[in-house]
Amino acid sequence: MAKKTVEIQPPMSYAPASVEINAGDTVEWVSRDSTDVHTVTADDGSFNSTTLNENDTFAHTFAAAGDVPYHCRVHGPGMAGVVKVKAAAAARHTVEITSSMTYSPDTLQISAGDTVEWVSRDSTDVHTVTSDDGTTFSSAILNENDTFAHTFTAAGNFPYHCKVHGSAMAGVITVT
Repeated sequence: MAKKTVEIQPPMSYAPASVEINAGDTVEWVSRDSTDVHTVTADDGSFNSTTLNENDTFAHTFAAAGDVPYHCRVHGPGMAGVVKVKAAAAARHTVEITSSMTYSPDTLQISAGDTVEWVSRDSTDVHTVTSDDGTTFSSAILNENDTFAHTFTAAGNFPYHCKVHGSAMAGVITVT
């Protein structure tokens, strides 16, 4: 995850006053004011720094999307800023189904909201992609170059197998 820096500058400002980040990123405020003390306090109370002197820092990681206005408790609403948090971009992962009856990779760790796409590269046999519980996801028969995709919305371990070849052809998706 990324980190953005906001400087607290004299006489009473955050620079930049508005910063845009992705959910999961961190903002670090650094005081550059040698003449006064400041704080970084979310208007909704979700974070609150101690008093910051020159070169002191305060960091906060933002988990959820949305605008988070903040201010300095010492100087009030005249010294304010906003963190604009965008939803984290979902990723797309590819698992290849090979002629050696394997999923490659056979274990994969992803984030909630990510999509996994299985692509059959096997020209000699057919396969499926079926969650071990039989209900979370299940593909049709996949021939060479056929694809199946599933978006994982919840955290957990999701073991899967090929219905044609059983437990001899298996994999696991771990969602965090």
